[in-house]
Amino acid sequence: MSQDVPTATSANPKYRSPGKNAATRWLTRTIAFSQSQGGGVIVSTDEDIEDYRNGSLSSRGTHEATFAIDDVTVSPETSDQDTTESGEKAMGVIFRCVAAPCIEAVWDGKKSMSAWTDIYVQDAKSREQILAAFRALQKRASSK
Repeated sequence: MSQDVPTATSANPKYRSPGKNAATRWLTRTIAFSQSQGGGVIVSTDEDIEDYRNGSLSSRGTHEATFAIDDVTVSPETSDQDTTESGEKAMGVIFRCVAAPCIEAVWDGKKSMSAWTDIYVQDAKSREQILAAFRALQKRASSK
């Protein structure tokens, strides 16, 4: 899965958000798994955020998220706001804290806590495979 997520997101289109004059691509650079002191699985993601104006790359940002897989629910996501440039709803996998906030985030170097994070994966087959892998990881982690 460490290579599957970055490969899947590299095929993501640009997304439009209401009220923004830019299109954005969310690209997972890395995803890593480690073990907590208590033996649980920790997930760490590192994303690039590319903003495009008038078809040209205008800025880049970063987003990192770290969370324990047992502290979140894992489910499919269909965005209520973001759409592809062709009008399709943005699709992905969302991680929501069971007891918020549980996700350590870093946006462009600024630390914060969050109640959820997601990974947009527009390709349906890749999205289902990634969702299934996270659910299997969560099931294995919780059975220990």
